Amino acid sequence: MKEKFEHLLILFCSVIVLAVSSGCKEKQEADLNFKKTNEYEFERKMMVYDLGNNVTNEVEIYINKNKDTIVCQNFVYNNKVLDSTESLFYTLKIKKNSDTDEYDGLISYHFNPEREGKLASFDFTVISHKVKEKADFLSFDNYNIKNNSLEFKFKNRSDTVIGFMYAQHSKNIVENGEDKIQISEILLPVDNYPKTNNPFVEDLTLK
Repeated sequence: MKEKFEHLLILFCSVIVLAVSSGCKEKQEADLNFKKTNEYEFERKMMVYDLGNNVTNEVEIYINKNKDTIVCQNFVYNNKVLDSTESLFYTLKIKKNSDTDEYDGLISYHFNPEREGKLASFDFTVISHKVKEKADFLSFDNYNIKNNSLEFKFKNRSDTVIGFMYAQHSKNIVENGEDKIQISEILLPVDNYPKTNNPFVEDLTLK
């Protein structure tokens, strides 16, 4: 069971780290013309793996029309209780302001600091799409270092959230007898509906 879990965890982490190399953070002026039709480019699903001994692994995947998939969030449950030390995911909350098209949101990042390292930076970008106006990117990086959460505001014609979160970790390691700092990066598409036209998913290496 342990070997199976480690295999899944290595696959999960490697896909996310490789995704960052595509440079999604430099995409501020591109892909604003994402599809506005009833067709969707991606579907989000959860794959469940039974690891034995009452341990299950739930992995979020995005599937495109060609049935290509990419691994995103990772949830491990022990006796049906979420084990945050073995998981990596975000939680998202939004609330519409009365009589306006503005939403208040909160995104929280959950990870194991012993494995991933200290959180060095955390930001979130969301697409704001107001009625009869061009879509725009809004970025937020003023996160709460105590609980790794970030408040944001955006205007939208619906309660649909489309965006991505970026996190950078630093970790002290010893390599060839020398003390070094290891830098790792995590990038996850963020959505609150099972079907999406999230343009940032295309920046991740589809497997």
